[in-house]
Formats: sequence, C-alpha cells, structure tokens
Amino acid sequence: MQNIKKLTRIAIYTRVSTDRQAKENQSLENQRYTILKWASENNAEVVKTYEDAGYSGFKGIRPNFEQMLRDVESKTIDIEYIVTYDLSRFSRKEIKRISSELILEQAGVK
Repeated sequence: MQNIKKLTRIAIYTRVSTDRQAKENQSLENQRYTILKWASENNAEVVKTYEDAGYSGFKGIRPNFEQMLRDVESKTIDIEYIVTYDLSRFSRKEIKRISSELILEQAGVK
C-alpha cells in the first residue's frame, strides 16, 4: 500500500517597495520562485499568491497584504501557513507584525 502524505496548504506573500529591490535578488519573481521551489520540496500546496509591488513595509496600507488578512479572517481561503521570502517582506513595523500575527493565530494560520 502506498503511503500518501497530506499536503500542507499555504499562501504566498511577496512584496517589493523599491526599484532597487526589484532589480536585485528580492524581485517578486525571485521571491515567488524561491518559495515555489521550497513548496515543491516540502509537500506544500500553494492555494493563493498575494503580491504587493511598490508598497513599503513601514508606511501605508499594502492592498494585497490587507486582502490576505481579510481572506484568512473570513475563512475565504483555507490555508495552514503564510510563507514569505523573508520576515521583512511580511512587515517592517513590529506593531503591524504583531497585530497581523494575532489575526492569523485566531484563524488558525501560522
């Protein structure tokens, strides 16, 4: 009998705030590629990808980040984890990171 592993359901969040980041190793494409490679090596199914281009982690609202939190909170998306290229892509402001993590925790998402 074949042993079937359960896929871990994830969402990807990528972000660049400057042209310099986009041209360097942190481009949206590079972030997405790195995470997709990791997902294929770790039995993870990508349910949805959220991307914000040109939005700072320090200021303002990041539209797709906020949409991701709304989707998680409303159970519009069924995932276990949100995966980012680097923690700095998730948030640069500690208070925003903590409040976002609380929303995720309450929805059972890591």
